[in-house]
Amino acid sequence: MPMFVTRSGLILFVFFLTCFAGLQSVAAKEDSSRELFEQYKSLILQVKILYTASGKKSSIGTGFLVKQGGYIVTNYHVVADLLLKPQQYNAVYITESGKTGQLKVVSVDVVHDLALLKADLDNQAYFEFNPEPIQKGTEVYSLGNPRDLGFVILSGNHGGLVEPSLYEKIHFIGALEPGMSGGPSFTVDGKVVGVNVATAGNLLSFLVPSKHVVKMLEDARSLPQNLLVLAQQQLQANQSTYMSDFIRHPIKTTRLGRYRVPDKLSETFRCWGGDVLSKPKPYQIIEQSCESKDDIFLNEDHSTGTVSYKHLLISSDKLDAFKFYTLFEAKFSRLLMAVEGREEDVTNFSCQEKFVVNHGLHLKVVYCARGYKKFFGLYDVVLKAATVDQKKMGLQTALLLTGVSFQNAQQFAKKYLDSITWQQ
Repeated sequence: MPMFVTRSGLILFVFFLTCFAGLQSVAAKEDSSRELFEQYKSLILQVKILYTASGKKSSIGTGFLVKQGGYIVTNYHVVADLLLKPQQYNAVYITESGKTGQLKVVSVDVVHDLALLKADLDNQAYFEFNPEPIQKGTEVYSLGNPRDLGFVILSGNHGGLVEPSLYEKIHFIGALEPGMSGGPSFTVDGKVVGVNVATAGNLLSFLVPSKHVVKMLEDARSLPQNLLVLAQQQLQANQSTYMSDFIRHPIKTTRLGRYRVPDKLSETFRCWGGDVLSKPKPYQIIEQSCESKDDIFLNEDHSTGTVSYKHLLISSDKLDAFKFYTLFEAKFSRLLMAVEGREEDVTNFSCQEKFVVNHGLHLKVVYCARGYKKFFGLYDVVLKAATVDQKKMGLQTALLLTGVSFQNAQQFAKKYLDSITWQQ
């Protein structure tokens, strides 16, 4: 007997086929993840930083074996306390099988948030790397110990390099969690393409490209005795690269009222602006701000390697000259961007104030600098300037440079001021 299928029945049949295919795909992915976890779980470890006095944990992360002899890679931010205060902290590892032991930091790449550790392990197996770019959308697997709940594997996708960026990162489309920092992200063939480093939630996570791990391993063959010296050299070289670029090229400017002021230094900056007053006032303030998108972790209270600046155009047709001057001075005294750092990290700011004439503009200029205590030769610098030749309108600007050499700071501060002009 012939069998007839109605249109609605055909649609329902196709729907079930589609669902069945989708379930098969999910099941296949789960099987793949399970197999990969079983294959590589012995090559990952939990890294714990403990207070020496109490034995309580200070921070946790993940590490993975990269070489025979117990060599392990993790993030610098996982072991930063151990490097900066070795008398107060110690590090231990815990393998997936439960074995524990001591860890020692043998190298760092502070700019790319990487560290090389040594454990008392006689391993023969370890991860290999794929330092070359891979196709965007490629499935990638990450291993780690999220929130100290046990080792897991999760799958995601390679989202390509985050561009533009001062410090290279891979966009990992997956849900990394705290505690997975320092774990490996690898393709189905087991080749590591990146190191878990950060997450911003909603499947927005980031990896350090594996080429930086490969370079750290190569450089580790000849290292200074003091790893703080190595980190200092890395920070110095990094700031020299991007500051030299900023100093060498002309500063692009934008219009703010009758002034020209520094605009975006490069595509690695984000800028915004507008009227900053939400309620009617007898004066108007228009703000423009720019900052670099990336920074370098030194410790929980101190990041570096950033550039930011802000311009305020303040005007009034209702205040008399005295009241406007009082307002202008009050705004200038508070025109200081937040600067991180504890007393143990940095010195106090030392400031100089003077009046200068720049392209016909009469400016009050304040220049402040403070040095890094653990990374010698690096400074945070604040430059503030305000026009003093208008009675009911004025421009204020502030520049913040973190972790730069004194010479680069002076050269760029002068270039920054020279780019500010008045348009007739």
